[in-house]
Amino acid sequence: MIRVTGNVNLSNRIVKALLRKVEKAFGEGNVKRAGLKVENDRLAEDSRAVEPYIRKRVYKAGNDKFARIVDIIKAEEAAYKTLK
Repeated sequence: MIRVTGNVNLSNRIVKALLRKVEKAFGEGNVKRAGLKVENDRLAEDSRAVEPYIRKRVYKAGNDKFARIVDIIKAEEAAYKTLK
């Protein structure tokens, strides 16, 4: 701990040195954070490029399950023919 007794210039010099060190630490932290962000973005892009291509499944239309009018008419005609 530094004790300053009445010497204003020494106090200002210490404060300025402290502020320079703080500014340097913040600057180094910002540079490191920016570098890590760029690396993270690059790795995310590489990850997307490596992901396997997944084909989309083609779904059949749900209406194919139901009988069509034409099929019903043909079935009725076939039934009447067998009854005759």
